[in-house]
Amino acid sequence: MLLLLSTLVTTITQTILLFLFVILVWIFTGRKQGAELPDWLGLKKFHWSKKIGNFFIILLILYTMLKSFSQVLIPDHAETRLLFYHAGAIALIPACIAAFFQSALLEEVAFRSIITKIFSRRYGFRSGNLIQAILFGVYYFIFMIGTLGIGLALFIAIIAAYFGYAFGNINEKKADGSVFPSWLLNGTASFVSYLLIMF
Repeated sequence: MLLLLSTLVTTITQTILLFLFVILVWIFTGRKQGAELPDWLGLKKFHWSKKIGNFFIILLILYTMLKSFSQVLIPDHAETRLLFYHAGAIALIPACIAAFFQSALLEEVAFRSIITKIFSRRYGFRSGNLIQAILFGVYYFIFMIGTLGIGLALFIAIIAAYFGYAFGNINEKKADGSVFPSWLLNGTASFVSYLLIMF
């Protein structure tokens, strides 16, 4: 129960701060362009076709492998592992919340929504998507370098940047700008990676 409450408090706090940040960015960028907040963030339905389904499954398998690989590599004493490390079935719900709302929601809103929209508006989608993908890789490099060292952190960052570009592409080109496909991909992969250290 304590683990669930702790996860909920952290998630709610992070979500509120993220929402406030999104509102501020939208006021100074998206609203000036005449975009409604939900559409600007990509919070809209998309048509689930066979083509997007196949692409989704391939990306899900590959990204889950990356997340699981990086999770296994993190030393047992690292703080990032302590929350769910060997916690067992009691951590299933907290891990699901953390995966989809602490990890995936933050990354997808920040990179695939805000950063992609801002730079795509100025430089076009291809360049904007490339910029967010590079920044996504840098984010992973900074996050991993302290526990994995420069070599492995750089390797994971490069692969993460590739997936960042693929996520942006599936959202924009195959899901009409909806952020939900990459959010589902990211959240599912994060949850599976948590499962590996829970049991």
